[in-house]
Amino acid sequence: LSLGVIPTVAPSLLPRFIPEFKSKFPDITLKIEELKTEDMIDALRKDQIDVGIAATPLDEKGIVEEPLYWEPFMAFVPDYHPMKNDEFLLASEINVNDLLLLNEGHCFRNSVLKLCQANSQEGQGLQMESGNFDTLVKLAHRGMGMTLLPYLTAIDLDEKYKPSVKPIATPTPGREISLLYARTQLKVEWIEAMGELIKVHLPKKVLSKPDQIVSP
Repeated sequence: LSLGVIPTVAPSLLPRFIPEFKSKFPDITLKIEELKTEDMIDALRKDQIDVGIAATPLDEKGIVEEPLYWEPFMAFVPDYHPMKNDEFLLASEINVNDLLLLNEGHCFRNSVLKLCQANSQEGQGLQMESGNFDTLVKLAHRGMGMTLLPYLTAIDLDEKYKPSVKPIATPTPGREISLLYARTQLKVEWIEAMGELIKVHLPKKVLSKPDQIVSP
């Protein structure tokens, strides 16, 4: 069974269910590859992978989307920041020019820009983009800005970073994560078994929809 996973999901999701999947289905050889969404859709259509895990809705012709979970967006607001004492943040108050972002091509970057695109103000000391959340968090922690994180990434942070994590007020924005596979896929039984196993290993917080799903 070949699985494609977007980079902003892989580190926080795979360790939660892969060990039990291998234990429960020892006869299945599982091949995993990190793919950006565009490449994943192409690989599904060319039958290069059997199933993908990505942010949805995508509404791609011939591709089935089965929602697995929904991650609220969390704000990482370090000690130096003017909003550090706020119990929670309003999405309307987050200045996109103050955010450290993922590189272009990451769907989470697209979602953040859609959420904050109206909140652009002049003046920013640093424009920084990175390929992973770890770098963004470390830079923010050192005073370079703030950033937004998916819920599972936020709860997996080192303990020293967790005091800087704040929720975003209602209507809480978030992303939908789904299993993707071609309508002609013959391994649906294994794919659905994987989906059920994933849900068992997720915190309850992500099993209900947030107020606002931000499309990728």
